[in-house]
Amino acid sequence: MIIGLEILEPFLKRQGFVLDNYKKEENAEGHFIVASFKNERKKFIINYKDSIRQVIYQFDDSVVCHDFYLDQLGLADKKQLLNFQSDNKLIVFKHILEDFEFLVSDFFYGDCIKLKEFSKRLDKVITIHNKDLEESTMSNLMNLVLKQLEQNSLRKTSKEV
Repeated sequence: MIIGLEILEPFLKRQGFVLDNYKKEENAEGHFIVASFKNERKKFIINYKDSIRQVIYQFDDSVVCHDFYLDQLGLADKKQLLNFQSDNKLIVFKHILEDFEFLVSDFFYGDCIKLKEFSKRLDKVITIHNKDLEESTMSNLMNLVLKQLEQNSLRKTSKEV
């Protein structure tokens, strides 16, 4: 994971992002690592266990995953990261770096207008599906996102106290 992050870090630093969190955690599936880079109200998050499991972009409380973001931008056929589960662990990081090109105007330089729009769209879909699902079947992605949002709120609260 560290070598993979070294592939992404120069680009992220040029965009004003700094390593915000690098934490080894454990859940029912075993050990995993969550790394996040932050630039003011924007956050780039990677969840890694044997290979990348999730790539998340966040602006304030608006959150989208890598595939959804690019697909909603109409770039499904252009994205380089097609499969997180590659035998070559570093190629996945290189594909993310190549896909950053598509996110420069909205996420890296912009005000995340599209990200916020897509996040609202995703929230609506989740709300519709959650009416029919039990709480225990919520996806790992949403659990991770909620946990990340809770940690952010706790940090803000502890800083204010």
